[in-house]
Amino acid sequence: MSPKRAYPIRIPFVALWLTAAASLHAATSDPWLKLTSANFELYTTAGERQGKELIRYFEQVRSFFSQAFGAKPVAPRPARIIVFRNEKEYQPYKPNEVADAYYQAGEGHDFIVMSSASSQHYPVAVHEFTHMMIRQAGLDLPAWLNEGLAELYSTMQSRGDKIMVGQVIPGRMYALTTGRWIPIVELLKVDHKSPVYNEKSRAGIFYAESWGLVHMLNLAPAFKPEIKVFLNALDGQDPAAALRKAYGLTPEQVEAALRGYFSGNTITVSLFDVQLPKNVDAPDIQTSASLPARLALAELQANSREWQAESKTSYEQLAKEFPTNWEVEEGIALLAWHERKLDEAARHFAQAVELGCKNLPSLLQYARVLNYDGQTKQAVTVLMKAAAEYPESSEVQMELGAAMVRNGNYGTAAAALQSVKKVATKEEAFHLYYNLAYAQYRLKDFAHASENAGKARTFTKKPDELASVDRLVSALERPAAEARALEVAREVAPPPKVDDDDGPPRIRRGSNEEPGEEVAQPPAPPSVEGTLEVMDCGVLAKLHVRISGAVKIFVIPDPTKVSIYGSDGKPVEMQCGPQKPARSLKLGYRPIAGMPDIAGAVISLEFK
Repeated sequence: MSPKRAYPIRIPFVALWLTAAASLHAATSDPWLKLTSANFELYTTAGERQGKELIRYFEQVRSFFSQAFGAKPVAPRPARIIVFRNEKEYQPYKPNEVADAYYQAGEGHDFIVMSSASSQHYPVAVHEFTHMMIRQAGLDLPAWLNEGLAELYSTMQSRGDKIMVGQVIPGRMYALTTGRWIPIVELLKVDHKSPVYNEKSRAGIFYAESWGLVHMLNLAPAFKPEIKVFLNALDGQDPAAALRKAYGLTPEQVEAALRGYFSGNTITVSLFDVQLPKNVDAPDIQTSASLPARLALAELQANSREWQAESKTSYEQLAKEFPTNWEVEEGIALLAWHERKLDEAARHFAQAVELGCKNLPSLLQYARVLNYDGQTKQAVTVLMKAAAEYPESSEVQMELGAAMVRNGNYGTAAAALQSVKKVATKEEAFHLYYNLAYAQYRLKDFAHASENAGKARTFTKKPDELASVDRLVSALERPAAEARALEVAREVAPPPKVDDDDGPPRIRRGSNEEPGEEVAQPPAPPSVEGTLEVMDCGVLAKLHVRISGAVKIFVIPDPTKVSIYGSDGKPVEMQCGPQKPARSLKLGYRPIAGMPDIAGAVISLEFK
């Protein structure tokens, strides 16, 4: 892993296609290949032989992770691997001066990018790939375990149909034998904000000790048999308690064992059988694959805020060359979504669907864009089409049920949510049971609503979500007559409606709105006056506002819910990044529980 999780920095853009054009002119052939296996899409200019070797290797690593760690990735889509043949081709997509390979998370796909197919780059690539698998599996691991697993797996070597794990990493071993150790009881508490993790002078021993501890727990004969007991015990317990449960040892005793393990004469290296997909040695190979490769590279750029301008240039060129290609429209739509241009995103998603897009992730994202843009009925229409196309998809039923709740179609919502067969994460489980409980509450099915509200509570520790459950439970505990009186009162003086109903207490992906507001009207929101210095346009837009000399951060969970006006009362356009000059404003907001670094969620902006 690179010293810091480096997302790409802005560098002068030189389109790879232009770089390759000269060689194409000379070679009169397209250098790009696309290889597709059971779990990966690999795009490369390094040639078929190296591409096949590399995709087989990644299938082995993935299989080992699933078998040895007992976790399966929850993301149904293939991961994308991009492998260049040399540094010159890699340079426009290089995140920093030292990274020979890196991992980038995305909404459509997750990416592993390598400067070449040389085996010397495998350890770095597998380190990053391990982080990707942990993320896709929905696992929330302590920092030492996350990094230790990535270090351990980076040493994997293929041995025919087996894989060898556990070879010594010389630099880590040197740090363990010469450095000052972090006491294990402290190591177990390190998180991604800790100085030990972020300070260069201390990070070395952190990585070395994390690798050593994970090595011992996974491979040493005295610890290996109970590793899954330990991993299961980590869920809901602190690591020290998990160690005691799995091994009957205190952290200090584990540290003593670790010192003995690395001062002995042998370090355990193991060979593992792995079950590989049947077609692992015969992936589908597409030659002359410049179009899908260019689309993948444009998506890679779109995932990074620093490279979105370059991505836009790439998509504009593709649109000129392939005006009827739905994948191009899909990519432009996703880029517009990244930039929070909701109308533009919806328009391009609609065009992609008209041109033949049936890609499930894109249909779901299209519906979410419509919801954020206030087009809730249109979102339901899209989800109904997705449900017809993918009748077995639990994700579609989850989204459809939530959309039906928002539209007040509680019977249909309950039916859709009850048809969900599985959820991937605790977050999804919470949303499922909470939305189902709310729909049943509105259907006067109080017994089942109470049961599902209780289930929702078990899947969250977030204060705002727990408060939402409490409000719903409180409403359920009222006599039916009182509940009806509340409904009548709301009909007399209703809040702003969404379509034909005021909708549920909404919980939306990426939103920090507190649900459950239908039980009681909130007090008048507070407001402040200050100067807007910076606007970050990430997944959640953030305003950096200087108030009385101090900078405070406010978020915009839903741009469609914010009123923005100038001093003349007319709407104002806002630009991302530093505001030059800084702009004076009055800001109305709502405090957010459980987010100490955020001053509140923006309700209104009035520029002076």
